Amino acid sequence: MVSKAFKNCLELIEKMVKHGYVNQINRESLAKLVSMYIGADQRTIDKYARVCAQWELLTPHPTNKEVYYINLLTVDKQMNEVFGRSMKQITLEQ
Repeated sequence: MVSKAFKNCLELIEKMVKHGYVNQINRESLAKLVSMYIGADQRTIDKYARVCAQWELLTPHPTNKEVYYINLLTVDKQMNEVFGRSMKQITLEQ
């Protein structure tokens, strides 16, 4: 059993890929996607940026803290365990 926040993070990464972010995303675009799909409150945006990094779904850029790398291998593995589907299916649908 996984938390709702973890499922939301996985679905958020899924939305990032559908919007064309496959390697990295800047903080402003991340905030826009969180506000569109989860909630627009600044605390919610900060929370999801923090927990996605904590669960290693996103990795902050070493020098530019406004950019995150998307760990698609980790996300793909977790998507398969939690939802029973692969991130590869998303890229093929487009």
